Amino acid sequence: MTVTGFPIFRIHNTEIPFFFAFTNLLPRTYVVTPSTRALSQWPGIAGTAIDDNASVSTVSIAVKRLTDSSWFNDAAWVLAGTSDPFWRQVTAPGVNCSAGPGASCNWNYGLLTTPFLTSGLQYHVTSISSNTAGKVENFGAGNAGTLRDFTFTWDTSAPASTPTFPVNGVTVAS
Repeated sequence: MTVTGFPIFRIHNTEIPFFFAFTNLLPRTYVVTPSTRALSQWPGIAGTAIDDNASVSTVSIAVKRLTDSSWFNDAAWVLAGTSDPFWRQVTAPGVNCSAGPGASCNWNYGLLTTPFLTSGLQYHVTSISSNTAGKVENFGAGNAGTLRDFTFTWDTSAPASTPTFPVNGVTVAS
C-alpha cells in the first residue's frame, strides 16, 4: 500500500505545498545467476533488485553450503551449523544502487570462485535489499524461500556408466 499526499502549510499567510509518500511495500531482490541447478562451469553470482516506491540503497547476499550449514565470508566457509545468514554487501556503500523508484539495480558477487566449491555439494544463494525509505526486504529475512533465491549443486565429477546388458561375452540376436 502506498499513500501520497499534498498537504499545504501556511507560513506568514503563504501557502507552501509539499509532497510526501508513505509506503509499506518492500524492496525485492532476485538471484539471476546461477540459473542451472547442477553446475560444472562456474557462472558467478549476479542478480537484480527493484523497489516500486523508493530507490534501492543496498543489496547484500549470503551463500550457504548446505551439507554443514556454513556461510561464505568472502574468503572461507565459517559459522558451521548456524541458521542466521552471513550477509555480504555487494553494492557500493553510501551510494544508492538504483536511480529511483521502479529503476532496477543490477549487482554481482565475484569473491566465491571454484576453489571454494566442492564437487557433489549443494549451495544456497539468498539476497536482501534495503531502500531509501528505510525498509528492508522481507523484514530482514531477504528473499529466502520466495523462489527469488537459488540452490545449486556443484558437480565437476565425470559421468560414469557401466553396461549391464548384454552380460559380458553373451551375443544378442537382432
